[in-house]
Amino acid sequence: MLSTCRLPLILSALLAAAVLAVYAPVAHYDFIALDDADYVKNNEIINHGFSWSGVKWSFENIVSGNWHPITMLSHMADCQIYGLSAGGQHVTNVLLHLANTLLLFWLLLALTERRKTGAAVQPATAQQSRARKQGENKAGAGNATYETPVARANIWPCALVAALFALHPLHVESVAWIAERKDVLSAFFALLTLLCYAKYVEMSRLQKRIGLAFYFLALFLFALGLMSKSMLVTLPFVMLLLDFWPLQRFNISMAQRLIIEKIPFLILTTIFSIITFLVQRKAGAVVALKYFPVQERLANAMVAYMHYLEKTFWPSSLAMLYPYHHWSSGQITVATILFIGLSLLAVWAAPLKPYVYVGWLWFVGMLVPVIGIVQVGLQSMADHYTYLPLIGIFIALAWGLADLANDALRIPQLGCQPLLASAAVLAIVCLSVASAIQVCFWRNSETLFNHAISITGHNTVAHYILGALYDSQGKSDAAATQFTEAIDDDPGNVKARCGLGYIFCSQGKLDEAAQQYQIALRIAPDLAKAHFGLGDVLMKQHDFDHAMSEYSLALQSNPNIPEAHYQMAALFSAKGDPASAISQLEEAVQLAPDWPLALNNLAWMRATEADSKLRDGNEAARLAMRAVVLTGKSNPSTLDTLAAAYAETGKFPDATATAKTAIETASAADETNLVQEIQSRLKLYQSQQPYRE
Repeated sequence: MLSTCRLPLILSALLAAAVLAVYAPVAHYDFIALDDADYVKNNEIINHGFSWSGVKWSFENIVSGNWHPITMLSHMADCQIYGLSAGGQHVTNVLLHLANTLLLFWLLLALTERRKTGAAVQPATAQQSRARKQGENKAGAGNATYETPVARANIWPCALVAALFALHPLHVESVAWIAERKDVLSAFFALLTLLCYAKYVEMSRLQKRIGLAFYFLALFLFALGLMSKSMLVTLPFVMLLLDFWPLQRFNISMAQRLIIEKIPFLILTTIFSIITFLVQRKAGAVVALKYFPVQERLANAMVAYMHYLEKTFWPSSLAMLYPYHHWSSGQITVATILFIGLSLLAVWAAPLKPYVYVGWLWFVGMLVPVIGIVQVGLQSMADHYTYLPLIGIFIALAWGLADLANDALRIPQLGCQPLLASAAVLAIVCLSVASAIQVCFWRNSETLFNHAISITGHNTVAHYILGALYDSQGKSDAAATQFTEAIDDDPGNVKARCGLGYIFCSQGKLDEAAQQYQIALRIAPDLAKAHFGLGDVLMKQHDFDHAMSEYSLALQSNPNIPEAHYQMAALFSAKGDPASAISQLEEAVQLAPDWPLALNNLAWMRATEADSKLRDGNEAARLAMRAVVLTGKSNPSTLDTLAAAYAETGKFPDATATAKTAIETASAADETNLVQEIQSRLKLYQSQQPYRE
């Protein structure tokens, strides 16, 4: 028989091997076209690796409507180690999930060790007592071969909970999605918090100072978890549940003390709840009551709870995005009855089967922040929301099976213990296969969102994302098809209308493009993207006054659109207002410091304007050199601008040499007109004269 010390280590190794086997493919997967760009791929502060300015930025800024600086620092650390590698980010997610699996296993062992966990433990027989006594006598020599029935029995339900957590398909989204680093990272801190809390409870009875140290460590880890993802605000509630079972501290005489010791945790919960609400409202992620009334939110919550429960026991038809539904009265009624019934059953079971009560309330309570009472976005539910809440259901299942196994021991005639063990193993194998299949859908964005559409049917968000993806790949027809599908699913999808308008504009279908932008503006009058797109259409129609008006409206709604500033500069320049044009180009360069076109145009104006007050040769040279470097020193226009900047500063030999290089480059590109223009300017430089517009 394996000792109690060796068995958990062997089980831990098996759990780790299973996690790595299921999730190994993600090391070769790409970024996903939803949030991954904001978090890592296009976030230059993060993907440049660690810096003090980056650390400061992480604490001062929100990303995708969330404030989670610890999560951003973890992405920054990955970029420091792996560079801008999707595979490296995926590997870290998997390692965190593996760590969470092992933490959960050892946490449950620590919580339930040598404690009654539900069903009463039967008195040992005389033979068992003698064997145990012999084992205890040999303990000093390290040869004990027997352990208490409770301690031994708890290993298997703990391992089952950890295995279900590690391998359930509902958890694939949290692990395989880089942007859900916040899920696995916050869970890591949450489980460490609970482990320290368990040590505090244990040590406070023996050595109060050490117990107090664990208490403050738990508080610190809780704060780190909240700064990874604020969904942990319900963790103090979980602590109270653990006080009830398995810590068995909860009684009338202890109630006041237990609540008082949670007050610091509740203060953090309150602070982070307020911060999260304000941040998400500022980002426009919180849906107003006028769009989703309270009764609809409550109805969706009831249905979502039951759907989560259904997918826990039968994890099929899992998708990246579940669109918000208006449920029928029958669905709402059935879901509400089931929810209330299961809640009453859990309360009824509390005295004899406390793990059922604790497990159900763990599941219900931890989902409260994301169940839709405060609606964020238009999804009705999401797989990654279940990452920590499902532990409660797994606990109820595992200890329920343990009780059945104990019954089988007491009544050998039942003969169901091998059957229960086989069923548990079979379930884990089936879940592992289902998770491995689900992992495959995360290979790339096209696979993932096409799968979401095949599962959910009408999915306007998935269609829009695919449209944007195809557009970035130059597949304009495929992009237009996806944008059209998105609009068919939801005529109010203004992003899809802007995407379709852009495709029409690039294809020269200006009237159709204008129509899409105008419809979008009727739905969302302040939509900067629609104003900007309409401005582009009007520019192509040579209606410059109205184009300028649209660009201005776009910048009023969102001043951080470099392309709008650039277009405004072009219009001011055409109107003979170079000062305003330069001002707009400076805004564009500030917002997009690596945009060669804006850099080059600003440098040209600073080098060649007739008004001496607008010229700045040194600044022009700096900007032009940046543009030359960004274009690989092979763009004749940027070289031409650098030559003009050198001439403005009086460096005529440099201007002459650079102009000759520009001529060679333009000739190689067969740009005959540009060659003639640069040759005329070269004569000026050779005669020690700068060029003026």
